[in-house]
Amino acid sequence: MSTPTDPWAAVRLLRRDSALAARFVHHYQRLSRLPRRLRRLLRRRLALTVAGAALLLAFQPDLAHLDLTGFGKPVRSYAAAADITVANGAVYIDDEDDLCSLTEAIENAIDTVHGHIHGNCAPGDPAGADTIVLPPGGEFLLTHEQGHAYLNFLGLPMITSAVTIMGNGAVIRLHPDTQADLNLLTVSPYGSLTIDNLGLAGGRVQGSHGGAIHALGPLIVRDSTFVGNTGAAIRAESTSLTVERSQFGGNSGGAISAYYADVTLHDSFITGGHNAVNSGVFVNRGDVDIDGTVFANNYTLAGGRIGGALVLASTPSAAIRHSRFTNNVTGNPNVPGFKDTAGGAIAIHDSVWPSEMHVEISHSILSGNVAGAGGGIYMSGGEVTVRETTINGNQAVYGGGILSEGGKVLLENCTISGNKAFRVVPAEGPAYGGNGGGLVVEPYLLTIRNSTIAANVADNAGGGIWTNGVWPETFFAERVLITGNAAPLGPQMAIAAFGNPLDGGFNLFGANGDPGIYGFEVGPTDIVPPAGVTTGQIVAMTLANNFGPTSTHALPPGSPAIDAAPSAQCAGQTDQRHFPRNINGDGRPSANECDIGAYEAGPLVDHWVFVPITRR
Repeated sequence: MSTPTDPWAAVRLLRRDSALAARFVHHYQRLSRLPRRLRRLLRRRLALTVAGAALLLAFQPDLAHLDLTGFGKPVRSYAAAADITVANGAVYIDDEDDLCSLTEAIENAIDTVHGHIHGNCAPGDPAGADTIVLPPGGEFLLTHEQGHAYLNFLGLPMITSAVTIMGNGAVIRLHPDTQADLNLLTVSPYGSLTIDNLGLAGGRVQGSHGGAIHALGPLIVRDSTFVGNTGAAIRAESTSLTVERSQFGGNSGGAISAYYADVTLHDSFITGGHNAVNSGVFVNRGDVDIDGTVFANNYTLAGGRIGGALVLASTPSAAIRHSRFTNNVTGNPNVPGFKDTAGGAIAIHDSVWPSEMHVEISHSILSGNVAGAGGGIYMSGGEVTVRETTINGNQAVYGGGILSEGGKVLLENCTISGNKAFRVVPAEGPAYGGNGGGLVVEPYLLTIRNSTIAANVADNAGGGIWTNGVWPETFFAERVLITGNAAPLGPQMAIAAFGNPLDGGFNLFGANGDPGIYGFEVGPTDIVPPAGVTTGQIVAMTLANNFGPTSTHALPPGSPAIDAAPSAQCAGQTDQRHFPRNINGDGRPSANECDIGAYEAGPLVDHWVFVPITRR
């Protein structure tokens, strides 16, 4: 029997047990050949040295098959017990530093055999989702490639399972001294990635294959920042992309480039992007949902063709709500070919015939955008509806606010104001452009209801609207206020093709006895304010919020647009601000209580009672 001063293990060894000694030597040699990181794992997990582990196996022959390093397939509850926490600044595999690096964490997370390739990190769940946690304010600098996939050199291992990266404000960036083109993160078709509160900067790839993230599997981005990436910050292909409360700035190649991918973009900010095709968001053949997002100061390079902020190409369904597009530019006005660029803010294009594209823009503002055609919006194909939206201060050669040259377009409760179509006089060749200060409509159908078109300017023709539609039904208008626009030919509206527009009636044209139209006659129910009634007496020419989410032109007391259309046509409707229609604004009850234009005036001096509310 062993004693406290004569332990049982020592007694066994002192007996010169040849079989025990042989087993000890065998296991000691086997364990000694393990990599250093696995030997350290023995100490951390089992508090054993190599000699101690060999001795344990020697005393218990029936345990000799066990993997003491824990690299047999783990029990799931053990693997999923903890997040994988990464040490600040540790990027690459280093078995000597005892630090969990970002690469090691990803490899543990995506491993489907045992989830514990690297002992420096907590294990991943081989059968489920994993979370990688970065240190608050951490920084991870990538210097060299870790593989090649989907036309990119990879800065980190590809995500091939369900992974979440909790950034805690940390940044993953390409090292400024690195010459290599590296994509920061790639998601395979078999993986999915969620990032939260993470910065991704400086990723660089050729083409538009996602300098920061290339996603072929589902990608969710929350509260994150993308700065200075090249080749589009995010490229999504044949998958789904959701971006919430995130910021994109100064990304060459655009913020998002999506192909056959459904895109959801909420409460985000996209600015300072530049590209030769589009500079903000490009979506080709995927459904789109944009809400509460700002697109500002994006621009295409010389030779850029479409969409300074947003391109929708053959998207089956797209909805844009509560968003703002400001100071985006497509092309360069000082470079030949500028007139061929389109969509300073938004370009909508469908190459599929017959078109099945449906786009709706609502409760939004497009201001200060520039392009060759359609300073605010360019439309070609599909069905496009614009509601409760203000389009102001945009410029183009053709269609300062909007240019539609295909498809069906409905404008309802909109304000189109202060846009300009400018004429270009080249050093050689004839001058061109300057048509449609507010909007241009070419073949197919444009319908406008309850909208205000004012203070737009065209250097040539159609200060408010210019159309050269080849069908009589190209233009349909009802309860539209068109006044205060300017152009040498047709200051309010000019038609350069066949006959009258299809007039829905109760429109107001011009001021002071002059309708300001060219190429057609006003309808029997339309209004031309008589001589002496100035533009300022018809509509307040200064845009203001007027207690609405988007800016509008108010109607002053006594305006001929007040109570000028049948109440039956506006029953149950609201104006651009979501105020009810059919308010008695002139103090004389009648069957005509609906106002012309986007704004419904209140009783007499417009003394509404406002209750504070929260509106998105």
